[in-house]
Amino acid sequence: MAVRLLQTESSSLSAHSVLHGRSRLSLGTLVFALLCIADWMVHSMWHSGKDPDSFSIPYLTALGDLLGTALLALSFHFLWVIGDQDSDVGD
Repeated sequence: MAVRLLQTESSSLSAHSVLHGRSRLSLGTLVFALLCIADWMVHSMWHSGKDPDSFSIPYLTALGDLLGTALLALSFHFLWVIGDQDSDVGD
């Protein structure tokens, strides 16, 4: 059944599928960057004799919020650039 659902008449890429793939790539890159920073930060906290649970979690949470907000702002800017003016809001 899954194979039947995946079979389509055309195999060309649409703009929607390309944008969806790019957004998933951006989110995956963001998560990977946060994991790399967390790994580096925890190791540096251990080497300096500090408890990583107490010191690194607030920094990582703040960094994740900052990067997530920046990605959201870039998404809204991209929508503005392509002409999505939300003319139907409030209808």
